[in-house]
Amino acid sequence: MAANFFSDSFMARRRQQWLRSILRLEVRTNGTWYEGDIQKKEVQGDTLVLNVVFSAVDNMSCTIDRSRIFDVYGEVIHEQVEAIKKAKGQGTMIQIKVPIKEPS
Repeated sequence: MAANFFSDSFMARRRQQWLRSILRLEVRTNGTWYEGDIQKKEVQGDTLVLNVVFSAVDNMSCTIDRSRIFDVYGEVIHEQVEAIKKAKGQGTMIQIKVPIKEPS
């Protein structure tokens, strides 16, 4: 464990705790936030990966300009700027990748 601060088994358990703490993901278009249905959430190396479907915007022609992730305490734990243009009738599945790093 010379180069690592924590054991692999500890970090694997911690990653599972992080995944369980993610409650929902929302996107914003035209000033309105829409909640998605999380299809998959996993940690790949040091990156959180979420696949989310937003059926509520399927019948809209719009630009998704923000996304945000909430934890089980209702806190926004990540928010980012988007620029996703979609046509009316086009399904909306978004993959969000967030590096798992502490701010320095």
